[in-house]
Amino acid sequence: MAYYSVNEEKKPRKERVYHTDQNCRSGRDIPKNERRQGTGGYRHCKNCVK
Repeated sequence: MAYYSVNEEKKPRKERVYHTDQNCRSGRDIPKNERRQGTGGYRHCKNCVK
C-alpha cells in the first residue's frame, strides 16, 4: 500500500516522495497519524524502488 507524510507539502515539489516498502527506514519513521494513503502525486521513494 502506498503512503506519504502529511509533511511532504512542506518540501520543495521535486523532493516530495511516497513509500511502498515497509522496510524503508524513512517511510517507517513517519508516525502513523501523519501518514496518508496513496501517492499524493509524488515520485516513488528511491529506497522503496526495488
